Amino acid sequence: MKLQRSPQETLLVAGMNGEVVELDHDLQEVGRWTAHAGAVNVLQAGRETDWTGKADASAHLIWTAGGDGCLRAWVRDECLSQAKPEGPDATEESKPGAALGDSAAVWSEALCLFGPKKPITAFWWGEAAGAFALGYERALYHWSAPEAQPRKINGVASLERLGQAWYGCPKTGAKAADIGPLAEFDPITGNFGTPVFDDGFAVWSLKPWDDRRLLAFGVDRRAWVVDPIMARRQLIEWHCESSGPGSLILSNGSRLLYGEGAIVCDGISTDAPLRGLYGAVEWPRGRVLFAGADGQVWIFAL
Repeated sequence: MKLQRSPQETLLVAGMNGEVVELDHDLQEVGRWTAHAGAVNVLQAGRETDWTGKADASAHLIWTAGGDGCLRAWVRDECLSQAKPEGPDATEESKPGAALGDSAAVWSEALCLFGPKKPITAFWWGEAAGAFALGYERALYHWSAPEAQPRKINGVASLERLGQAWYGCPKTGAKAADIGPLAEFDPITGNFGTPVFDDGFAVWSLKPWDDRRLLAFGVDRRAWVVDPIMARRQLIEWHCESSGPGSLILSNGSRLLYGEGAIVCDGISTDAPLRGLYGAVEWPRGRVLFAGADGQVWIFAL
């Protein structure tokens, strides 16, 4: 399950059934559509590009990626949707982009990139370089043009972009722990550079921490904040040894960590309503919304 604040300040919620639901400020449903044949694993805001027919820097879109191995870009049309089809056409709602019922807006598909036919777990838009997606089988896919077939780069265990630089770890063997050291990565050539640290520091996962650091969950089963440019890392307190935390910076500057049964705000830990929390969005009136493993949106009062 994924959460994303839309450019129109509504909440988008994506789930295992391939649908994306749009909620207003009061968390009331205002629309939904089928985005993928499989689960929606990526839900991300972006800007219009010439790949979608125009490159208006002021225009917005939503990227999704799913278990069907496809990347899709969606634009929002402010109009009334058509009524839900009935009779022989009722199956149309199962197609990507099909709106269900009446709504104040319709999200229409602006672009579809056909990928590996395997689940996509992460996505990056590379401006002039094109689109990049990390597959479930630990391979990176690169689309250099909208009509092109993606180039597959095998052996990428973890990956994240930090500004214009990319960092990741290579997959070195068949076992889960066969992961090479953290290094700078060239997504065009598929080559890893010199390791960031001399001790072979390797990580299962990477997420942005701020504009110059990464949140990493190491193969040592500990959470770290990593500055790859300065080759420094700092251990952060995290209770779980099976997965790393999610991170959210609040509007007041506070840092919120979440996951595996806990919500930690500026070092103060609170029990979470369930173990699996897969995304977080700050919401008006002092609330944080979490995507739960049970398919529900959970509200946390600050």
